[in-house]
Amino acid sequence: MATFITRVELYGKASWEHYEKLHAEMERLGFTRTINGADGTVYDLPSAMYYRKANATKSTVLNDARAAANSIWTDNGVIVSETTGNIWMGLKKN
Repeated sequence: MATFITRVELYGKASWEHYEKLHAEMERLGFTRTINGADGTVYDLPSAMYYRKANATKSTVLNDARAAANSIWTDNGVIVSETTGNIWMGLKKN
């Protein structure tokens, strides 16, 4: 199973309400806004960043994220990275 980090930006005059709708749609598609540390601690990802573990390709994850974004706000940008591991500092515990 592959892991992906995805970032979505809603451009223009998108409001926090638009992002709340985006978060709900992304969650419906299997994305989370948290990431688990090696010790099992759950951390919040930065705003509009998502984690997904799936039997999928980067293109599939990109298309899913873009469809979610487009359903909320059509002026958007999405980037997806497939990762074999993550490391971080300063993320807040969930």
